[in-house]
Amino acid sequence: MDPLEPSSFNLQTTKIASGRRYQYCDQVPMDYKHGETPVMLLVHGFPELWYNWRYQIGPWVHRGWRVVAPNMLGYGETDKPEDIALYTPLSIAADLAGLLDALDIKKPVIVVSHDWGSADAWAFSERYTERTRMMISISITYQPALTRSFTVPEMVEYADPNFLGYWLFFNSKDGAAKIDRN
Repeated sequence: MDPLEPSSFNLQTTKIASGRRYQYCDQVPMDYKHGETPVMLLVHGFPELWYNWRYQIGPWVHRGWRVVAPNMLGYGETDKPEDIALYTPLSIAADLAGLLDALDIKKPVIVVSHDWGSADAWAFSERYTERTRMMISISITYQPALTRSFTVPEMVEYADPNFLGYWLFFNSKDGAAKIDRN
């Protein structure tokens, strides 16, 4: 695996039980033994792809780990459904479990997340405790599951409009068009 050459990684695509298609990097060590080799699941944030983990994948594989790094829902060659309800942390957590099922990974995994991927990874780790060996979140502290859904404006106001105001732009009617023009 050459971190500067994406084609040197084992990229695959599979359809999970929900019917959604996920693209993922699946690297196994030379001495891989199905069901015995430990597995690390890498969950990227925004605006990233599996490729953001390129410098971490090789060292873990060389230490005997299988590393699975999906392009999350809406990214890369993974499906991009229009129904926003499919992008909640609990829905994506179910997709991560579905991906592990599709790959026949039964043993608990170490989940490593970055940035926005951490909400999905925490939801996975809370909902699928029997499938989680350990959870590591990079750059985001633990946030317990919300008891209700919040609108984007509510979240921005609650957190800090100066910090998350770009969420409002991304969700505005002309936000995507402005991005496309620039």
